[in-house]
This record gives sequence, structure tokens and C-alpha cells, in this order.
Amino acid sequence: MPTIFQILVSLALLFAGRRVFWFVVAVVGFYAGMQVTPLFIDAPSQSTLIAISLACGLLMAVVAFILQKLAIGIAGFLVGGYGAFLAMSRLGIHLGKLNWIPIVCAGILGVVLSSMVFEWALIVISSVAGAYLLMMTLDVSETVRTVIFVLLAVAGFLVQSKDKSKKKPETKKEV
Repeated sequence: MPTIFQILVSLALLFAGRRVFWFVVAVVGFYAGMQVTPLFIDAPSQSTLIAISLACGLLMAVVAFILQKLAIGIAGFLVGGYGAFLAMSRLGIHLGKLNWIPIVCAGILGVVLSSMVFEWALIVISSVAGAYLLMMTLDVSETVRTVIFVLLAVAGFLVQSKDKSKKKPETKKEV
């Protein structure tokens, strides 16, 4: 029997996962803790299992919250810069001491692109995770589960992508 907590967590992931990235990571950490803890501790009590899983979720949420923007920026810069380096090498472009300029420019472009793609990836991941967790609370046939999973994942994606496209109202500053 699903708990109200399971259903609420599933709905939060499904419809708001992008906005609460840290929550998505915390839920993944919690569920990972629930699955991995018994592999390292022989027959843990239910309260020990929940405590360790909560600690895993909390730790992952803190790390994700602190390092999210930094990790995205570093990855984007490295991918963009390395891509420029490879392109210049393959095309035989040699600018001497100025080789670093296109590499840095491509790295900056990589930062911008990775931050844009990251949000879309997070929308897909949180929609799929929320749909899966919510679908698992239902006692229906496998065929019906599959249909419900697809419909929920699409609904989550549409809600989150529509929410992403809303622009924040501009605030007027008086001078």
C-alpha cells in the first residue's frame, strides 16, 4: 500500500523536478540508500535503514545544491574548449600564441549551452523518475502501468517545460 509520502514525492518529482533539483537528488540519494545499505549491513533494522537512507539523501542534496552550478560550468567549459582544440587540430588551424582565444571562447559557449541543456535534461529525468515512482504505487496490470507511465512522463515533461518557458515579470526600478 503506497503511503501519502510516496505519492507526494512522486508528484513533486513529476511536476516540479526542475525547480527543486536538490530535492530530486535527495530522493535519488534516499532510494539509493534504501537499496545499497542492506548490501553492507547484515539485516539492518527498518529504522537504521531509513536513518542511513535519509542521511544519504540529505548529503546528496547538500552537495548538489552547492556544486550544481560549478559542476555544470566546469563541464561545459571543458567540453567547449576541448571541442575547439580538436576542431583546430583537425582543420590544421594554428594561431601560434593566440591558440587559446578560440579555445576560451568555445569554452564560454560551452558553459552557456550546458546550462541550457542541463535544465532540459533535468526536466526529462525528473518527469521519468516521478512517473515511475507514481506508477509503482498503482496495483494494475503491466500493460496499464506502461500506458500510465508514458502518459505521466509526458504530462510531467509538458508541465515542467511550460513552467520553464514562462518569463518572470520585469520589475521596474525607479531612478
